[in-house]
Amino acid sequence: RDTRSSRPAHAKAARARLLDALGLEAPPEGAEPAAAPSRDRAASIGGELPTAADDADAGCARCVVCREGFSERPRDALGAYVFCKLAAADVGAADGFWLVDAASSQPGRGGRGRAPPAVVSSTSAMHAIHATCHRDATRAERSMRSPRGEWDGASLRNSRVLCNSIAPIRPPPAGSRGADAPADADA
Repeated sequence: RDTRSSRPAHAKAARARLLDALGLEAPPEGAEPAAAPSRDRAASIGGELPTAADDADAGCARCVVCREGFSERPRDALGAYVFCKLAAADVGAADGFWLVDAASSQPGRGGRGRAPPAVVSSTSAMHAIHATCHRDATRAERSMRSPRGEWDGASLRNSRVLCNSIAPIRPPPAGSRGADAPADADA
Protein backbone atom coordinates (compact mmCIF):
# COMPACT_ATOMS: atom_id res chain seq x y z
CA ARG A 1 0.00 0.00 0.00
CA ASP A 2 1.32 3.40 -1.07
CA THR A 3 1.38 6.01 1.67
CA ARG A 4 2.51 9.58 1.60
CA SER A 5 5.57 8.84 3.74
CA SER A 6 6.77 5.95 1.55
CA ARG A 7 6.68 7.90 -1.74
CA PRO A 8 10.02 9.73 -1.24
CA ALA A 9 11.76 6.47 -0.40
CA HIS A 10 10.23 4.80 -3.46
CA ALA A 11 11.34 7.71 -5.69
CA LYS A 12 14.87 7.56 -4.25
CA ALA A 13 15.07 3.81 -4.94
CA ALA A 14 13.81 4.29 -8.51
CA ARG A 15 16.39 7.03 -9.07
CA ALA A 16 19.16 4.81 -7.72
CA ARG A 17 18.11 1.96 -10.07
CA LEU A 18 18.13 4.35 -13.04
CA LEU A 19 21.52 5.81 -12.16
CA ASP A 20 22.90 2.28 -11.70
CA ALA A 21 21.56 1.21 -15.11
CA LEU A 22 23.27 4.22 -16.69
CA GLY A 23 26.54 3.53 -14.91
CA LEU A 24 26.39 6.68 -12.81
CA GLU A 25 26.49 7.16 -9.08
CA ALA A 26 24.29 9.38 -6.94
CA PRO A 27 25.84 12.37 -5.19
CA PRO A 28 26.44 11.92 -1.47
CA GLU A 29 23.61 12.79 0.92
CA GLY A 30 23.47 16.43 1.90
CA ALA A 31 25.94 17.53 -0.78
CA GLU A 32 25.24 20.84 -2.45
CA PRO A 33 24.42 20.63 -6.14
CA ALA A 34 27.26 21.59 -8.41
CA ALA A 35 27.03 25.06 -9.87
CA ALA A 36 26.11 25.19 -13.53
CA PRO A 37 28.99 26.15 -15.80
CA SER A 38 29.08 29.83 -16.69
CA ARG A 39 27.57 30.58 -20.08
CA ASP A 40 29.02 34.07 -20.30
CA ARG A 41 31.95 33.03 -22.45
CA ALA A 42 30.77 29.74 -23.93
CA ALA A 43 32.76 28.61 -26.95
CA SER A 44 30.90 28.28 -30.23
CA ILE A 45 31.64 25.75 -32.94
CA GLY A 46 33.91 28.17 -34.77
CA GLY A 47 35.68 29.49 -31.67
CA GLU A 48 35.03 32.22 -29.14
CA LEU A 49 31.93 34.35 -29.24
CA PRO A 50 32.48 38.03 -30.00
CA THR A 51 32.49 40.33 -27.00
CA ALA A 52 31.05 43.82 -26.74
CA ALA A 53 34.57 45.27 -27.00
CA ASP A 54 35.07 43.51 -30.36
CA ASP A 55 31.65 44.46 -31.70
CA ALA A 56 31.09 47.91 -33.20
CA ASP A 57 27.31 47.27 -33.37
CA ALA A 58 26.87 46.36 -29.69
CA GLY A 59 23.48 47.61 -28.62
CA CYS A 60 22.49 48.57 -32.18
CA ALA A 61 19.92 46.98 -34.46
CA ARG A 62 20.99 43.91 -36.45
CA CYS A 63 19.25 42.19 -39.34
CA VAL A 64 17.49 38.93 -38.38
CA VAL A 65 18.60 37.32 -41.66
CA CYS A 66 22.25 38.30 -42.18
CA ARG A 67 23.02 39.37 -38.57
CA GLU A 68 24.74 42.53 -39.78
CA GLY A 69 24.06 46.05 -38.60
CA PHE A 70 24.92 49.59 -39.62
CA SER A 71 28.68 49.20 -39.14
CA GLU A 72 28.96 46.26 -41.57
CA ARG A 73 26.45 47.58 -44.15
CA PRO A 74 26.17 51.34 -43.63
CA ARG A 75 24.48 52.04 -46.97
CA ASP A 76 21.72 49.40 -46.73
CA ALA A 77 18.32 50.45 -45.42
CA LEU A 78 17.47 48.74 -42.14
CA GLY A 79 13.92 48.60 -40.86
CA ALA A 80 11.80 46.95 -38.17
CA TYR A 81 8.83 44.69 -38.83
CA VAL A 82 5.62 46.39 -37.64
CA PHE A 83 1.91 45.57 -37.67
CA CYS A 84 -0.30 48.51 -38.62
CA LYS A 85 -4.07 48.71 -38.50
CA LEU A 86 -6.41 51.50 -39.46
CA ALA A 87 -8.55 52.51 -36.52
CA ALA A 88 -10.78 55.39 -35.59
CA ALA A 89 -10.06 57.80 -32.76
CA ASP A 90 -13.26 58.41 -30.87
CA VAL A 91 -13.09 61.50 -28.73
CA GLY A 92 -14.85 60.57 -25.53
CA ALA A 93 -15.48 62.65 -22.47
CA ALA A 94 -12.99 65.31 -21.47
CA ASP A 95 -10.57 62.65 -20.21
CA GLY A 96 -9.18 61.78 -23.66
CA PHE A 97 -9.82 59.39 -26.55
CA TRP A 98 -9.83 55.68 -27.24
CA LEU A 99 -9.50 53.53 -30.35
CA VAL A 100 -12.60 52.09 -31.97
CA ASP A 101 -12.62 49.28 -34.53
CA ALA A 102 -12.76 50.85 -38.01
CA ALA A 103 -15.66 48.59 -39.12
CA SER A 104 -17.95 49.75 -36.31
CA SER A 105 -17.20 53.42 -36.98
CA GLN A 106 -18.58 53.48 -40.52
CA PRO A 107 -21.07 56.32 -41.12
CA GLY A 108 -24.65 55.14 -40.76
CA ARG A 109 -23.69 52.08 -38.68
CA GLY A 110 -22.84 53.78 -35.42
CA GLY A 111 -25.80 56.12 -35.51
CA ARG A 112 -23.68 59.28 -35.88
CA GLY A 113 -23.61 61.51 -38.94
CA ARG A 114 -19.85 61.50 -39.48
CA ALA A 115 -17.09 59.01 -38.80
CA PRO A 116 -14.50 59.76 -36.14
CA PRO A 117 -11.04 60.75 -37.39
CA ALA A 118 -8.94 57.82 -38.62
CA VAL A 119 -5.60 56.96 -37.05
CA VAL A 120 -3.08 54.22 -37.65
CA SER A 121 -2.41 51.95 -34.69
CA SER A 122 0.90 50.10 -34.90
CA THR A 123 2.94 47.69 -32.82
CA SER A 124 6.32 46.06 -33.26
CA ALA A 125 8.48 43.36 -31.75
CA MET A 126 11.49 45.38 -33.01
CA HIS A 127 13.06 42.68 -35.15
CA ALA A 128 15.22 44.52 -37.66
CA ILE A 129 15.80 43.49 -41.28
CA HIS A 130 17.55 44.97 -44.29
CA ALA A 131 15.22 45.80 -47.17
CA THR A 132 17.37 43.68 -49.48
CA CYS A 133 17.32 40.71 -47.07
CA HIS A 134 13.52 40.95 -46.85
CA ARG A 135 13.24 41.07 -50.64
CA ASP A 136 15.58 38.10 -51.12
CA ALA A 137 13.82 36.03 -48.43
CA THR A 138 10.41 36.81 -49.95
CA ARG A 139 11.65 35.80 -53.39
CA ALA A 140 13.03 32.52 -52.00
CA GLU A 141 9.79 31.76 -50.14
CA ARG A 142 7.68 32.31 -53.26
CA SER A 143 9.77 29.74 -55.14
CA MET A 144 9.31 27.02 -52.51
CA ARG A 145 7.30 23.86 -53.17
CA SER A 146 4.40 25.34 -51.20
CA PRO A 147 4.83 29.09 -51.74
CA ARG A 148 4.45 31.38 -48.78
CA GLY A 149 3.08 34.92 -48.93
CA GLU A 150 5.33 37.90 -48.28
CA TRP A 151 3.99 38.70 -44.82
CA ASP A 152 3.49 35.06 -43.79
CA GLY A 153 7.23 34.52 -44.21
CA ALA A 154 7.97 37.85 -42.57
CA SER A 155 5.88 36.78 -39.60
CA LEU A 156 8.11 33.72 -39.18
CA ARG A 157 11.25 35.88 -39.29
CA ASN A 158 9.54 38.18 -36.76
CA SER A 159 9.21 35.37 -34.16
CA ARG A 160 5.65 34.59 -35.28
CA VAL A 161 4.47 38.11 -34.49
CA LEU A 162 2.05 39.52 -37.06
CA CYS A 163 3.53 42.16 -39.35
CA ASN A 164 2.43 43.92 -42.50
CA SER A 165 4.99 46.67 -42.97
CA ILE A 166 8.61 47.66 -42.38
CA ALA A 167 9.32 50.90 -40.52
CA PRO A 168 12.74 52.44 -41.28
CA ILE A 169 15.31 52.66 -38.50
CA ARG A 170 17.39 55.81 -38.40
CA PRO A 171 21.11 55.00 -38.63
CA PRO A 172 23.42 56.24 -35.88
CA PRO A 173 25.30 59.50 -36.53
CA ALA A 174 28.28 59.11 -38.85
CA GLY A 175 30.80 59.81 -36.08
CA SER A 176 29.56 56.99 -33.85
CA ARG A 177 29.96 54.20 -36.43
CA GLY A 178 33.61 53.70 -35.57
CA ALA A 179 36.80 54.72 -37.26
CA ASP A 180 37.09 51.52 -39.28
CA ALA A 181 33.64 51.87 -40.90
CA PRO A 182 33.81 52.98 -44.53
CA ALA A 183 32.71 56.59 -44.74
CA ASP A 184 32.24 56.64 -48.50
CA ALA A 185 32.31 53.67 -50.86
CA ASP A 186 33.02 55.93 -53.89
CA ALA A 187 36.25 57.37 -52.46
